Amino acid sequence: MYRRLAQGYDNIDQAIDDVTNFLLTENEGQQYVRNLQEVWSNRDVIDTVSGTKRNATIEFVRADGTLNEENVARFVRDAVGRLAHDTGNNNTLIEVVATGKFTDADGNTFDIFRRNAAGRPDGYSEEFFKFTNELTDNPDVELPAWRKFAEEIKTIDDAVGGQRGKIVSNRFRTSVNKFFSELYPRRSAYLMQSPAFRQFYYLKVANLIDELDSNSVTSLRGILRQAAIEDGAITGTQQIGRKWLADYVGDKKLAQKILDKISNPQAAKGNVTLDQLDKFAKGFALDDTKNLFYNAAEKSNFADILRIVAPFGSAWAEVMTSWRKILVNNPDALRKVGVSVQGVRNSDIDNDGKGFFYKDPQTGEYVFNYPYSDKIGALTSFFGGIGGLTGLVAGGARGAAIGAVGGGGVGFLAEQAFGTPGVQLTAPAKTLSMGLNFLPGLGPVAQIASSKILGQIPETDVMRKWMNPYGEPELTLVPSWAQKVYASVQDPENNRLLGDLMIETMRALQATGNYDLTREDEKERLENDSKYRARILLFLRGLGQFTGPTRPTPEFKVETFAGDKMTAELSKAWYDFQQADYDNAVENFIATFGENAFLYMASKTKSDAGGLSPTQEFGNFERNNQSLFNRYGDVAGYFAPDGTIFDYQVYTRFIDSGRLEKVRPSELIDDAQALVGKSIYRNVVAKVGPNPTAEQKEFIRNVRKQLYARYPGFQKEPVVIGKTQNRIEQIINAIDDPILDNNPVAVPTRRYLEARRKALAEAEARGYLSLQGKNVSDLRGWLRNIADGLLAGYPEFEKIYNRVLFNEIDVDAGE
Repeated sequence: MYRRLAQGYDNIDQAIDDVTNFLLTENEGQQYVRNLQEVWSNRDVIDTVSGTKRNATIEFVRADGTLNEENVARFVRDAVGRLAHDTGNNNTLIEVVATGKFTDADGNTFDIFRRNAAGRPDGYSEEFFKFTNELTDNPDVELPAWRKFAEEIKTIDDAVGGQRGKIVSNRFRTSVNKFFSELYPRRSAYLMQSPAFRQFYYLKVANLIDELDSNSVTSLRGILRQAAIEDGAITGTQQIGRKWLADYVGDKKLAQKILDKISNPQAAKGNVTLDQLDKFAKGFALDDTKNLFYNAAEKSNFADILRIVAPFGSAWAEVMTSWRKILVNNPDALRKVGVSVQGVRNSDIDNDGKGFFYKDPQTGEYVFNYPYSDKIGALTSFFGGIGGLTGLVAGGARGAAIGAVGGGGVGFLAEQAFGTPGVQLTAPAKTLSMGLNFLPGLGPVAQIASSKILGQIPETDVMRKWMNPYGEPELTLVPSWAQKVYASVQDPENNRLLGDLMIETMRALQATGNYDLTREDEKERLENDSKYRARILLFLRGLGQFTGPTRPTPEFKVETFAGDKMTAELSKAWYDFQQADYDNAVENFIATFGENAFLYMASKTKSDAGGLSPTQEFGNFERNNQSLFNRYGDVAGYFAPDGTIFDYQVYTRFIDSGRLEKVRPSELIDDAQALVGKSIYRNVVAKVGPNPTAEQKEFIRNVRKQLYARYPGFQKEPVVIGKTQNRIEQIINAIDDPILDNNPVAVPTRRYLEARRKALAEAEARGYLSLQGKNVSDLRGWLRNIADGLLAGYPEFEKIYNRVLFNEIDVDAGE
């Protein structure tokens, strides 16, 4: 209808007659009128005399099915007024309504739409955007006080690319548009149930309220009074309150503007009716509501799409956009950044052999240290930094100096009382800036969901590294820094954060050589000293995360035979020793770093499943041989490489699935002593040979007693024969799997188990059902000799032999 009116705008009276005739006589026009009748049936209207709301129907179609010519003609005449108002009688805008095209000042004609491959409109054209911008900025052109604005957006098919993206985008857009177009015929009072729609609606009402005529302002007042009465905010005789109206329309200034207008309807001098304003405001409000909740799929900024999934996505996008602009405008900036980064990597201001940035030897990721924190102490460094920052805010440079000295003094006193030797503060380099992350981090909602879905699937470790870089978050409203502060006063036996830090503190304190762990009272002293120091350090982590740009992590530097070493270096060295020579890894580690560092060999986790190792190499093997782990989960890990590169995603997956459990601080010392004692004992047995004499057996027993005294935890570790036999049976079943045909662990294991089968047959011939006891000690010796030969040719056999098979053929097993 509006297009037809615009096409005849030069002779508007004739156009009105033509359009009216079209609506009354043509099939298409009659259908349009019948659609109008649906819109204007049983609709709330405001009585212009009383100002009260009542339900009414505007008759376009009579009861007998004929059309009401008078009302149709009036509707067309009103439409001319709306067209004149909306276009400001601008000839070019009228041309746009009439033809969908416009002619610029140079005489060039352009389509107002951008067209897709099928020729359908796909957003407004660049030329039309340019034209409308120039039009609204032209002071000589008079337009209404409002205009509809749609920003240029990138659709999902632009962002994703390809035919598939276009199909998905078009289907989604079509569904959304259909949904909202079907809402338009609904009465505004019905749509007001949505607070978002209501706020957008009255925002448009406020923009045009000065254009309303006196009767329409009175009607608007009646609508708002009725809404206030239904809300119970006022009675029938009271006036609308500013506070209620502000809550109702969603804005105090907006409410005040409406109140000022409706308080004196007689002062209104406009010529816009409330009906016209309602249609306009409803259309805009529906569009804005759609854009707010449902049009996210068309935004180029994916942070707007996924605010819940990636809460800081918009900030990350801003950083990345800024970097992109910098590099486009100044490509040399990338080189300068590289030079700067290399400079801080090489700057070793505290002479510890590491730059400000350096790679963590376990994870391979860059971290940075807080300078001098290991020299002056973590507490001194931390409180000095906090004092300096506080002083800077309060009193500038002078205040920063005073605050740093004061805070450092407090920290120094605390260091003397509670400090842990060799501790320094580090943090992941990528947490300094969002720009150092390739993708934005996910929020807890997405992290928890992804962990539940992907947590048990090895093939998704790469996805989990992005989605859950630090494991599954707790479902809590308490911020991370506050969780750390709270954890610092919990029981370390039952709190993971405090328990992990207490274990690291125990390792560092034991490395000083000030504790004799052969005595129970000294073990208790080490645990107590470590506990309260760990509490302070965890409290500092939480406080540092709250006040600083990133969370500091305590890292310990300990004295060893090989010089001062960071804890991560010692853990990495232990993995390397195991990989190079598993059978002698314990002795080689102690010989290199000293016996005081032996706690670093004990794992912080334990498992009923055998052979698990949270490394990249192990993770790759598991992903490539998932069916093996599904069938033989308790022993499949023995056939995988241990590896040397720690993989946090593999580690957290083991923890989340329950295959790994955290070792409690009280268990650490016994586990480490058991590991060392068992290794030394096993090597003594190997050196004696497969057939020891009575004197040699006695020597072995005496060595074991000495090891019990030196490493009490070794004596506490039980050897459960039934469990060993069960594991051996599972290994026998697993090695026939085709996946292990050429596996470097399975090949020697098959040879050993064939020899074991022969030994068991000989034992049965002697009247024994197992290899336990004195009467079959020669068979155990023979198998140990077989194993030694296999170890010489297949060093990968060490893990499965030392952890499982040896227990059955120990020198005095069953004696």
